[in-house]
Amino acid sequence: MLENLYKFVLPRITFATIIGGSSVKKQEAELQERPDIVIATPGRLLDIVMNSKNIYFNAVETVVLDEADKLLEMGFQGMIEELLKSVKKDNDHENIQTLLFSATLTKDIKRLASLTLRNPQMIAEAKQQNSVNAYLKLSHFVINVPNVVKPDSTAEKKKKKKRKNSDSSSDFDPLDVDNSDSDSASFGDGLSDDEDKARRQRREEKKKKKAEEEKTKKESKDKVYDKAKVHRIREAIVLSLVFKIFTKKTIIFMNKKSECHRLYVLFTLFGLKAAEVHGNLSQKQRMESVEKFQSGEVDFLLATDLLARGLDVYNVQAVINFNFPNQDERYIHRVGRTARAGNSGTAITLC
Repeated sequence: MLENLYKFVLPRITFATIIGGSSVKKQEAELQERPDIVIATPGRLLDIVMNSKNIYFNAVETVVLDEADKLLEMGFQGMIEELLKSVKKDNDHENIQTLLFSATLTKDIKRLASLTLRNPQMIAEAKQQNSVNAYLKLSHFVINVPNVVKPDSTAEKKKKKKRKNSDSSSDFDPLDVDNSDSDSASFGDGLSDDEDKARRQRREEKKKKKAEEEKTKKESKDKVYDKAKVHRIREAIVLSLVFKIFTKKTIIFMNKKSECHRLYVLFTLFGLKAAEVHGNLSQKQRMESVEKFQSGEVDFLLATDLLARGLDVYNVQAVINFNFPNQDERYIHRVGRTARAGNSGTAITLC
């Protein structure tokens, strides 16, 4: 996105994009040309700095940490600290300006700020009233996805009936005679009352344990079946929404890569123009998917939380949460892809 913006800046500014999934040698060459601006992910930049020659930060004037909370969440804190040490080491002057941007202000962010900033000044993004107005333009809806109980099949009913009929014969113990119904019991069966009572108790415990095991096994089997059934219902609901209501410029977020790809396959089979973005794709493939959505080549973008932040696409009609995100704050980031820049938007969450 930044790369595209710089095309419209005059006078012309030189820049380098240092990210994973691209040629390291090419990126080294770009850094050696000393561009005006370097846009980088911490891991790739640190790798080049540590393993390449003639890469120095002696001309750096400004360091920007964008979406610092996301960087910490992804475990980049150590890398960031190492990079900042290299910047300070290569520079004789102390007039380096450091800017830190974050959507949330957590303890980790405050700690990172204390390590990287000197006499920091906090600037709020917008007044509270502006934030309220923005939220009023975003409509939130929840669709309840019911749990499905596994119906008893005909085969299962037959098994249950057969099991019920065989209970008396399978539990028969020739040494266990009911005294109230058997005349011969009065003459004894070779066991004392205490021994007979202990035998009965052991048998009852064995039956109880077996019943509990069967119940647990059945509940476990039903639970797996229910998840698969509910998953298909979610897919049907999403397909219904995109066919009837949200027919373009819609982002669907999912928690898992497998869910994302499966829905992409379904969209393709139904003739819907869609692109997918998740961790199983290369950086180049992800960027191509986003560009297709931005240009309008596809109407739907199916993504994991990789795209929950930092994606700015004009006039996104709606955001659909296939399932609720694993962390509450991610919901805010997801639905924030719509209702941007004064536009209205809709957020649908399947629960």
